[in-house]
Amino acid sequence: MISYAQNFEDVTLWRALRHVNPGRYVDVGALHPELDSVTKWFYDQGWSGINLEPVPETFAVLHAARPRDINVQAAAGATPGVADMAVVPESMGLSSLDIPAVSANVAFAHKIVQVEVRPLRDVLEPFAGKDIHFLKIDAEGTEHDVLLGMDFTRFRPWVVVVEATEPLSQLATTDKWEEILIAANYQHAYFDGLNVFYVAAEKKELAKQLAVPPNVFDKFELAVTIRERTGREALQRLYYEAVKGSLKLEEEVARRDKELTGLGTQLTNAASEIARLQTELDGTREALNATQAQLAAAHEDLARQRRRLEHSRQQIHSLNEQVRASEAATTSVTEQLAELAGELRKGRETESAYKKQLEQVLNSRSFRWLAPARRLRAVLLPHRQ
Repeated sequence: MISYAQNFEDVTLWRALRHVNPGRYVDVGALHPELDSVTKWFYDQGWSGINLEPVPETFAVLHAARPRDINVQAAAGATPGVADMAVVPESMGLSSLDIPAVSANVAFAHKIVQVEVRPLRDVLEPFAGKDIHFLKIDAEGTEHDVLLGMDFTRFRPWVVVVEATEPLSQLATTDKWEEILIAANYQHAYFDGLNVFYVAAEKKELAKQLAVPPNVFDKFELAVTIRERTGREALQRLYYEAVKGSLKLEEEVARRDKELTGLGTQLTNAASEIARLQTELDGTREALNATQAQLAAAHEDLARQRRRLEHSRQQIHSLNEQVRASEAATTSVTEQLAELAGELRKGRETESAYKKQLEQVLNSRSFRWLAPARRLRAVLLPHRQ
């Protein structure tokens, strides 16, 4: 068993009630779902119940951790209503409706908040007609009002556990409220130095199981012990993992050192190669500069050639214009020559015709016959020649 309770209350209750599976509990002033919790072990064994916790901050934690329980954000009291409560942030378990007692006995600072107050008889309605196996009350000085708000006729918890000393003191408070339980037919079974255990008369056989202090035969460990052991084991695992990691890291460092040595050699070779390449690069740059100078000169020469070419093109264009003009003139002369040749041909043809006519005339009989007359006329009429 694992004990979570402040004063081993859960060990004592488990010894008497372990045969119940599962059971029901009511926890007035539940505070936290695990720390100093009387019900944590029972919840882990499948039990469920009703938890009352008025402080908003602690109720939120409790409600989140106990989904199977009925969690009520209220204080238990004699009558329903709203009351001022002294909340002690440094030690929430000391928070109480008894504000003067907190002011007088608690060294920590406190704040006043308003909380709902409900009688237990109303809160326990969901358990009407069902067995309640134990009721635990931790009300920091207001146990009397809590018991006044309970109906022990309708609801009969088998065991009632009540914190029975003044807060932070061994001074007993049973004289303020015990008569309520005695009148409800409950009998005193055990005082553990902090709480009094009461047994319903109809379950008086449980008294023997409750009357013995927690001991070695209960076979329990403290939750804090288990947490410490678990923490140590976790630390040991972390230590061994760290050692293994350190060894692996050393191996990795050695491997990296070897790699670095190889890389150093490669770096030296690379530096030599870089120097060689730098020399080649310098030579290449000189050649490039010379080539660029040649290229610049070639560009200048090309520009001159282009200017000459443009001038030649202009000259060619001018000559083409002159050629076209000459061709036009030649064409005109050729046409004129053709016309003259045609006229010359016609003149030659006319001359030939005239020669033929003249030869005909000269060869004609009449011309020969008239030859003496023509000679005579030339003589007689010389001015007509």
